[in-house]
Amino acid sequence: MAFVSTTIGIFDSGIGGLAVLSELEWLAPGHPMVYLADQAWMPYGERTLEEVRARSEVMARLLIDRGAGVIVVACNSASAASLHHLRRAFPGVPFVGMEPAVKPAAEQSARGVIGVLATNATFQGELYASVVDRHASGVAIVEQACPGLAMAVERGDAEASRALLAKYLPPLIDGGADTVVLGCTHYSFLVSQIEALIGQTAQVIDPAPAVARQALRVLPGPVRSDGHTDYLTTGDAEVFSARIRELRDIAVDPIRVTIPEAASSLSGAVDALRAGLIVGVPTDTVYGIAADPRNPDAIMTLAELKGRAGDRPFPILVASIEQAVALGVFNEPARRLATEYWPGPLTLVVPATGVVPSAGGTIGLRVPDHPVTRALLDAAGPLAVTSANLSGDEEALDDGQARAIFGGKVAVYLEGRSPRGVASTVIDCTAPNPVILRSGPVG
Repeated sequence: MAFVSTTIGIFDSGIGGLAVLSELEWLAPGHPMVYLADQAWMPYGERTLEEVRARSEVMARLLIDRGAGVIVVACNSASAASLHHLRRAFPGVPFVGMEPAVKPAAEQSARGVIGVLATNATFQGELYASVVDRHASGVAIVEQACPGLAMAVERGDAEASRALLAKYLPPLIDGGADTVVLGCTHYSFLVSQIEALIGQTAQVIDPAPAVARQALRVLPGPVRSDGHTDYLTTGDAEVFSARIRELRDIAVDPIRVTIPEAASSLSGAVDALRAGLIVGVPTDTVYGIAADPRNPDAIMTLAELKGRAGDRPFPILVASIEQAVALGVFNEPARRLATEYWPGPLTLVVPATGVVPSAGGTIGLRVPDHPVTRALLDAAGPLAVTSANLSGDEEALDDGQARAIFGGKVAVYLEGRSPRGVASTVIDCTAPNPVILRSGPVG
């Protein structure tokens, strides 16, 4: 009979998930648990959904590698961005997320007005929208995003927390809310401050106890009493230990874990491309911006970012000759050139197979010689890639320069620098005798 782990893995961007952990340990003392604080990436709530989704997958995989048989996404921002994705990515593992307590709030609200304190990422996520659609019929919701509040709790800055609450709570009360939902686990540590500020005008609902109960309900085996809790952090272990001592009055010895940045970024880039978004990637010539060539809307967005005509074709980068032959028809000269010069600075123009839209029935294909580009192509498939600059301007050479040009218009920037290589040689292989269309490194 196969072994089934009942270890509970819990992750958050920082200390907020400790509120859920405390409830779990009260309900099931001695049950084996692993708590992971991604403090190197704190706060999730101020990152893009794509970044949080990719990072959450990395966190979940780390916990599974540590023996977790069920995972609690003890972060509202991560739940909103990634809970559905995680369940698809790891179908054999039960996931429990932080769902804003809109349902009990709607049931308990006397005036039918609910206030929700949360991060921008939570409000933007599909999970929050789904909860509102299902449970907020007949009630009004006053939403209040709280930038900086989770970070103040993370630092233990009580003065900053009080100042931010004094700013964020009045709109809820002025809007008539008689029930306040905490939409971030970090806010669980502010319940007393919140109640002091709102007085008797509203009640506060903390979802942490309900989430802990649900985690125990989905355990793939019995609750145990012979284990302990391990603490992991991607940040400073000593700082994490000190905050746990302040909040829970216990002494622990956390382990610092290092997460390869590329693992998270690459996953986020793949997700963004599949969602029709634009990503930045270093190549063997200059830093580029890329889109899924099978998505016409994404290609149009790429053209708009460049400031160029939408009907002008982009070259397509592929990971291998095998990927290339699915997109273009290779005659013998084309195969010979590809075999000799790929990966490298050679673009071959061949008849298109029709798998991706093409201009004039032809397509330009190249296998780049850059490890980050190749890794992305292996994971995402062929990409339409162009230099990260406005047409006519100087090309960006790294992710920092590209970010300065495009900012949030590009969903994910893969880290790396390009060597400003010479533009590739372009050879037309649509006829038996190849013709050089643009001279370059390949003679």
